[in-house]
Amino acid sequence: MRVILDIESIAHPLTGIGRYTLALARELLKSPLVENVKLLTLTQQLVLETSEELEAYVEKVIPRESAEIQQDTVENNNTSIHIPFWRFIPFWERIPYRQQIPFRDQLISNYNNFKHWRQVRQYRKFVPFKGFFRRGYYLFKDWKYKNIVRNLPKYTFHGPNYHLIPTSNKSVVTIHDLSVLRHPECHPKERTDFWTKEIYDVARRAMQIITVSEFQKQEIIELLDVEADKVNVVYLGVEPKFQPYSDVDCQGVLEKHGLQYKQYSLVVSTIEPRKNFVRLLQAFEKLPKKIRLLYPLAIVGDKGWASDNIHQIISQLVEKKEVIRLGYVDEQDLPKLYAAATVFLYPSIYEGFGLPVLEAMASGTAVLSSNTSSIPEVAGNGCLLVDPYSVDDIAHGWSNLLEDENMRERLSQAGQQQAKLFSWQRCAKQTIDVYDKLQS
Repeated sequence: MRVILDIESIAHPLTGIGRYTLALARELLKSPLVENVKLLTLTQQLVLETSEELEAYVEKVIPRESAEIQQDTVENNNTSIHIPFWRFIPFWERIPYRQQIPFRDQLISNYNNFKHWRQVRQYRKFVPFKGFFRRGYYLFKDWKYKNIVRNLPKYTFHGPNYHLIPTSNKSVVTIHDLSVLRHPECHPKERTDFWTKEIYDVARRAMQIITVSEFQKQEIIELLDVEADKVNVVYLGVEPKFQPYSDVDCQGVLEKHGLQYKQYSLVVSTIEPRKNFVRLLQAFEKLPKKIRLLYPLAIVGDKGWASDNIHQIISQLVEKKEVIRLGYVDEQDLPKLYAAATVFLYPSIYEGFGLPVLEAMASGTAVLSSNTSSIPEVAGNGCLLVDPYSVDDIAHGWSNLLEDENMRERLSQAGQQQAKLFSWQRCAKQTIDVYDKLQS
């Protein structure tokens, strides 16, 4: 069996889909069931074929921040989300008062879009009319793809991030969720306009579809009019690094971020409407002030679409010392931030899987999440489920978790047991089983 895996989503900052793609790539490279794996990134026109090449690529595209720069962020939580592009500027650390650079927030915000802008600049000249820009973008990527893999007809192509390049190769696509159809109000109009058309074409062209929960399989069958035997449920996994850690193990990470062991609530998510941040913050403000100060809310995640009002609320709570805004954190810090939290919150409106919920459960932390979409399927009895549309329900569950140590311990044990059902090895094996369907 020979496989081409699109690894475009392995990029900084590493999102849930990026984590999935990276874990799958690592497992495919190790699997004796796959004769040859080629990891393809069209933006940089690279084809990686070994674990060593993959890890070198990851080290390059997902840089680690220095401890000094991290400390700068901790000392001033009113700054914008921290993006470490300056690690490549030789004289950066010698600039005095760099936190007070004029227009610093706007500079960081603009950099978040720089990678996309650079790609747009490359492909714009190939599109004669603005209305056809996105289609032209993917047509050009298709041309690049064919140019790179023209001599690889016997390979199965896997697009792990919704998009499927038109190809003569046997093809598999992973569709993680259909929030763009179910909740278009949670996405930019440009995105919904494109994907409400493109996703049907992708589902039609794919020879097999992978999705990440039974809930999402039914959504695909219903909304995309796909035959059931074409849709395969392959659950995501959790890395061994997500496990309980003692206060001693977590001390260095907690000091770096200005936190105390089991003395904070945690949320890990892109800050955007679909993640239900407004209701989450409203629920937080319903907690007694004494509780909010004793268990401040630590937020790990970058600024997403339509989140200016959310950041205004966050900034007000930061000034009151009730919220600690961490932005994106180093990958090696995240497991200990999960494990050291008192509770983990994830009351998302709609999820295809909910990977942070699984990671938090594996870390032994009590979890509060939504009773909708895929979350009950993934969480089992391992977390407290609430109505994500009810601020009172979120606040009541949150308060109960913070005040009831026995409940937290019970959920901690149940969550760890539930998390053991999921692994990246199992995910890779089931993915290979899908590839096998195309070999006959």
